[in-house]
Amino acid sequence: MVRLDICYAINSLSKHVTKSNALCDKQLRNLYSYLKSTAHIKLHGQVDSLDIDNVALHAYPDADLCGTYDTSRSTSGGFVELSGLNTFFPLDWFSKRQTATSHSTTEAELVAASKMLRESLIPIQSLWSLMLQRPVDAVLHDNMSTIVVINAGYSPQLRHIQKHHRISLGEVSELCKAENLKFVHIETDKQKGDLMTKGLARPKHESAMHMVGLYPIILIPG
Repeated sequence: MVRLDICYAINSLSKHVTKSNALCDKQLRNLYSYLKSTAHIKLHGQVDSLDIDNVALHAYPDADLCGTYDTSRSTSGGFVELSGLNTFFPLDWFSKRQTATSHSTTEAELVAASKMLRESLIPIQSLWSLMLQRPVDAVLHDNMSTIVVINAGYSPQLRHIQKHHRISLGEVSELCKAENLKFVHIETDKQKGDLMTKGLARPKHESAMHMVGLYPIILIPG
């Protein structure tokens, strides 16, 4: 439940429960071997009471365009955290294959942003605003091309998109006009949702794990 680093692997394997093959068996064995060798990895979070007046929600939606061998559909991923000066606390994350094929990375990331807003960020924002008795700001981190399309609500390069993806674009464009919700550009190597969209090479995998709070517990002697 707290191992973000295996969400994508479980999501991929679950698609083959009724049609498992030799490759699935190999992937499942690798997954259990990975879990055994990383049992010391824990999910960390901390909240500083002095940050209560300025904490905000930060969301990182991402998508991997047609990244699996068995389908042309993209994988959406995302990560939501409570963040402040001395506060970092993971709140929600997901990895899910999209229900239709996207023709570009921007289109796939629009679908991921729509899922993030509808199912995670907006409900969490409402809850924390109620608990803290004040408006809680929310920041959505995405790449610049996606932000430009969302702000405009339309792009000539996306005029081909079908109704279900066009609805996602319209919904995200309307939601981003809220006063306490804004979009911010983020570099690819700092995108925390990347861990939930694809398998990463080991150096990048370990860096991505640290960004979302997954690392060994360090015991201080005495």
